[in-house]
Amino acid sequence: MNMKWKTKRNSNRQDFTADLYRMSKTEICRLVLQWFFLSGIITYLFYENIYVYVAAMPFVIVYIKLRKNDLKSEKKKILQMQFKELCISVSSSLAAGVSLSNAIRESFKEMRGMFGETSMICHELKYVIKRIDMNMRIEEAFGRFAQRSGIEEILIFSEILNISVESGGDMIRIIKDTATEIGKKLDVEREIQSILSAKRYEQRIMNVVPLMMILYMKVTSADTMAVMYNTCLGRIIMTLCLIVYAAAYLTGKYLIRIEV
Repeated sequence: MNMKWKTKRNSNRQDFTADLYRMSKTEICRLVLQWFFLSGIITYLFYENIYVYVAAMPFVIVYIKLRKNDLKSEKKKILQMQFKELCISVSSSLAAGVSLSNAIRESFKEMRGMFGETSMICHELKYVIKRIDMNMRIEEAFGRFAQRSGIEEILIFSEILNISVESGGDMIRIIKDTATEIGKKLDVEREIQSILSAKRYEQRIMNVVPLMMILYMKVTSADTMAVMYNTCLGRIIMTLCLIVYAAAYLTGKYLIRIEV
């Protein structure tokens, strides 16, 4: 029975998470325009054929799915940082003798002034406060927020909050410790990203170099390159080069991705 409940909760968490990190119409339009631009450059350099460019248009769906994971990761980091500030704000209110429900309401005002009403943390706090006003238990409301976020620290905080409310634990210390742990993780992640920034810059240069070499050959040796675009063997060779280039790009992107 416990296993069934856990499986159901995990599936709900996936649905909640997908809803929270759903891309906006503006982000989708931006990615579509990016694909039109990038595919135009690729097809011009590797095929110099308008029909290939048109055939590449449907792959915009694949590009959006790949970029969606990057955007989701960025949004998770933003929400993680905002939740840290929320913990600090709530713990300060609790230390001043305010009840937990009122501390959340006061923190919402502070988060709104700090990050804006359209921020992810304010969007979620609105749901939490609305559920509290509907007589839902605070720990249950935060539990739903934790499931939607899919962030480990918020999930752990939700479970600890649930235990603390039932057993009467030190709420102020728990929330402060959560903020401290999230802060430490963000600091470590920031240091790692700083170390990798030079490698990431090198990778970007290496990604551009092959394209610049092809462009240089097209400008300086147009007759030589014409063979690669006008013959069957030339198109096959350019296709193989494109596959190798794409594999190198994805491998380099994977190697410098480190999660804390």
